[in-house]
This record gives sequence, structure tokens and C-alpha cells, in this order.
Amino acid sequence: YITGTGEKGKVDIYKVNFINNMAISEAAAVYIGFSSNIVLYFTVFVDNHALQRVGALLIHLSSDPSNIIRISSCNFINNIADRQWTAMLIEGATILSLNNSLIQDSSSTDVAVLHGKMLNIFNVNFITAGINHAVLDVSTSRLPIISNLQFVCPFHTYLKEEGKLWQVYCSNNTEMCYNAKLKYQCTMCASGFYSGYIQTKIINFDHNQLAINKAPKCYACPEGGFCENGQIVATQSYWGYHYKNRIVFIKCLPDYCCPDVKCSKYDACSFGRSGLICSHCNSSTSLALMSNKCLHRCKSDLVWVYFTLFALLYSMILCFQNDIAVYSVSLVENIWSTYIKIQKHSQNETKGASLETFTTLVIKRKASAARKRCKGQ
Repeated sequence: YITGTGEKGKVDIYKVNFINNMAISEAAAVYIGFSSNIVLYFTVFVDNHALQRVGALLIHLSSDPSNIIRISSCNFINNIADRQWTAMLIEGATILSLNNSLIQDSSSTDVAVLHGKMLNIFNVNFITAGINHAVLDVSTSRLPIISNLQFVCPFHTYLKEEGKLWQVYCSNNTEMCYNAKLKYQCTMCASGFYSGYIQTKIINFDHNQLAINKAPKCYACPEGGFCENGQIVATQSYWGYHYKNRIVFIKCLPDYCCPDVKCSKYDACSFGRSGLICSHCNSSTSLALMSNKCLHRCKSDLVWVYFTLFALLYSMILCFQNDIAVYSVSLVENIWSTYIKIQKHSQNETKGASLETFTTLVIKRKASAARKRCKGQ
């Protein structure tokens, strides 16, 4: 925390790491309110947290022609401010230079404000997860010098650019100066539209106009896709891939791709499948019998065992069908002949048993008559 009154001084911060600091109000890592020459080199701001504004670096200077701020080769990563400006707020600089630095933000608040008379920005990357919040807000009373300024927004958003450049008289009232206000924010796509991974560069100025290599806006949802909240997923039996910053869908073969009406992602496959257009089974699965489905190996292997046995049996039948037919006829004839013989033998035994019964009865009657005669005598 550097502040005060009196003679101007110089602040150099070189190879310092500001990590896990917290502020109740603002400027969790560094606050500078009194200096004319500020230099930050190879300095890192990581995971600092302000309960109100400015998670990392706050520089607020009174207007003075000698105010010069240089920030070079510094990283601002995952700093947090509950209200706004997670990375930095810089005001009051006559000359402000920001170069060769990374600003990476994972929160959902505004990221950086740079206000000064002369502004030079080059080789700076902004990576943000925030949606509908300013990534960078620039205001300058001179034509800014900007090159290789790169923004990376979340997958389902696009970079919205708001800029205004106008001419005014300089302080001497004889020359024309330029005021510029620029604002960049990652914005959600409308329903039925989607956006790919965005990288935008502002390369330079051309004839006093901003020359911007604009990122593509949101695209209309293509056939085979379902678009909601800027995100795109596949629909039933479609598989998608990246082509020139867009998603293109291909109709899949049956049982290859996602079977759901709304899939989990644009290149979703059916169970057990992966690869280009879901073309092959995973290592833990194998192709099912007479189907495009991929099953767990234990189930699939058992099916193949049954199929192999069936195929062998069927092949044997085809190879020996004539012999099998002759043998079958002979077997039937032998069985029938044996049956006839058994029937005849049964009939003969029945007749013999009847004759034997009749003879026994006659003998018994004669014996009974003889016993009666003996008793009479």
C-alpha cells in the first residue's frame, strides 16, 4: 500500500509474487496512489481476493504529465473481486504501457480497466470464464497503440466489441487529438445459435480507424445439432466435428452414435463406442453378434462361443447330409421292424397264457369231481 503527498517518486516492483492475499475493501495485492513513475516487471498476482473491487492491482494517480506506468511480463491469474475488476484498475496515467502479459480470470465479474492519455498495449492475452462482463475497458485521450491483443472466451460465447473513436482539439487547441473508448466482453449466444472457441486479435490502426480482425458471431444451429444457451450437442444418430471454427454433423450408421434425442455433447457415441464417427468398440467391449452394438466382453464372448458351436454343427450337417439321410432312414426302419417283432411276441405269449389257464381249470374240475365220488362211497 503506497500513498502520500509531497514530492513525486518512483516505484519498481521486480520479480515479486503476490499470492492468496485478501482485502476487506479493495486492492487485495497492491495499491499505489502516490508516484510519478511505476514499473512492474516479471511479477505474478495469483488467487488474491478483494471483498469489493480490484482483486490484484489498483493504481489511482492524480492528473500529472509525469505519470508513467509500465507493466511488462506480468501474470494475473484467478484473482477475485466480489464487485468488479478482478485483475486491475489503472487511472490517471499520462503514458500507460502494458505488454507481454497474461490476464486469466475464472470469476464472473469485470476484469480490467485502463484509463490514460496515451495507451500502448501489445502481446497481451485475456482468457476469461466470465459471461456478459467486461474483459477490458479502455479509455484514452490519444490514439491508442494496440497490437496482438488476444481474447479467449468460453466455448459457448462470442466476443462482443463496443468501440468509439472521435476527434477533439488537443490541449493547445491547434491540433486534433483522438479520444477512444473500447470495451470487450464475452456474450452468451441466443437460443438456437452456438459459438465455437473464440480467439480475437486487434492488430493495429489503419487511417485513424480501428482495424479489428473480428471473431465470428454466433452461428445458426445446423441439422443434426441441438443449440441451447450458446452450447451445441448432437441429436439422435448424429456425430459432429470441428470444421473452420464451426461444428458439422454426419448421419451415423444404426447403433453407432448417441441414441438420445438430446445428447451430452456434439461427438457423443452409443455405449461402448468411440473414435471417428464412433467407428470402433472400446477396449472393454467387443462387437455383438449380428449387430452394430458393442457389449461388455464377458457377454459378447459367450455369444461368440454359442455362435461357433452352432456354426460347427451346421457345417457338419451340410457336409454329411447324404450319409445322415441314409442313416436316418435305416434307423427308422430298424426301429419299426423291432417294434413289429415285439408286438408279435406279445400276442403269442398272450395266447399261450390263455391255453395254460384253460387246461389248469379243466384239471381242477376233474379233481374236484373225483373227490366228491370218493366221499359218496
